[in-house]
Amino acid sequence: VKGEDPPPQKQYPFLSEADLYVKDTIESLLQKGVLRKCSSKSLKVNPRKAQLLRQQVSFLGITIGADGRTTDKHKVDIVCRLPLPSSCATLRSFLDLVSRSRDFIPGFVELAKPLYSLLKKGAEWKWKECHTEAVSTLKQRLMMAPALMNPDPTRPFHLEIMATEVAMAAVLAQERHYVKRPIVYVSRALTAVEQKYTQCEKNLLATFWVVKHFTYIAGLNPIILHASHTPTEFLLSDCIKDGGASNARLMHWSLQLQDRDITVQRSCSPSLLAHSLLCEGEPHECPAPDTESDFKPLFLPAPDNLDELIAEQYFKEPGQLEWGSVTRSCTPHSAQYAELAAFACALDSVGRRKEMIYSVHDTPTGGHQGEEKTYEKMQTVGWWPRVSRDVRDYCNNCLICVQNNPSPNKKTAFLHPQRAGGPWARLQVDFVGP
Repeated sequence: VKGEDPPPQKQYPFLSEADLYVKDTIESLLQKGVLRKCSSKSLKVNPRKAQLLRQQVSFLGITIGADGRTTDKHKVDIVCRLPLPSSCATLRSFLDLVSRSRDFIPGFVELAKPLYSLLKKGAEWKWKECHTEAVSTLKQRLMMAPALMNPDPTRPFHLEIMATEVAMAAVLAQERHYVKRPIVYVSRALTAVEQKYTQCEKNLLATFWVVKHFTYIAGLNPIILHASHTPTEFLLSDCIKDGGASNARLMHWSLQLQDRDITVQRSCSPSLLAHSLLCEGEPHECPAPDTESDFKPLFLPAPDNLDELIAEQYFKEPGQLEWGSVTRSCTPHSAQYAELAAFACALDSVGRRKEMIYSVHDTPTGGHQGEEKTYEKMQTVGWWPRVSRDVRDYCNNCLICVQNNPSPNKKTAFLHPQRAGGPWARLQVDFVGP
């Protein structure tokens, strides 16, 4: 009919099948509200920079797809073609480009430490062979960066941790087709205080920090911790949670991890981290703590020649006596030794010390009476070198004692009252109660 608009399907006879598919897909996106959501939040999309309807997109030097994440080949090629830094400005630019892909580089902090040392305040610019080697190593690791898998919240996570003298590194992974594939690598340098920790404490610190750091990915899902360090299992055991350790630092770490579902599996060397850290020799291992012992206390009379009897007993049965672990002026607290005299000498093992403190402090007859009274009771039960220090540490880590016996320091700071300039100028609220 003259004057009427033609049918819609005849207006675009030149559109191909692919163009119609793209048009239908964009319309479906509009129906789902993706673009409408951006408009409601006042977000503007640049058509030239927008990456829509693609299997893979590149963002900040990272290529993201359905299977996982990889480094952007174009960005990697640019970084590898860069010359050696000649000043602090060019070095910062190089580290900024490389650090964007630090999730793909195992042990990035330790590899880049020589370069970061040149950027410290007051450091003199002296380019050495170690700096050239660090730059070439970072470029090589960037070219050989592995593909990172996208996390699956329905599967358990695998965590591998290693700690050296100056840094610690870890990798979060998941199994796919019975093969562990990395999700993200992480590392950080140890502070000056943390570098003074023992090797055991460094591994425990790495466990605590890494589990806390990966919470944004793993959430509360089960974590399988692969560690070659035996005290890591002790940190997550019930021994330390029940007051089996007197170190306040270890107690803090264990309390932060007690609500997490973590399973420890012993492994000689992590499979995803052994090649990445610059450490020489075998990884540090120390024996597991002896939580159970069949050692039986040996009670002897306490005459004047006590030292001679101890030496004689030590040479007779050296495996039954630890020199220096002697209980003097001891009243036997067990009915098994009730027939002994009031003054005796008990030769006890180191593993029994916590049990003896527990018997005079946490039992109903102990009553959590604080450090001084607990130490007075210990003098009637047993003695060993530095018993007062062990009692003090045990009481300081007891939550019930902290609540019942507040700090004796009663000095308070001077109050700084603020004068009111008029009615209702300032309000004050006091809280009463626990």
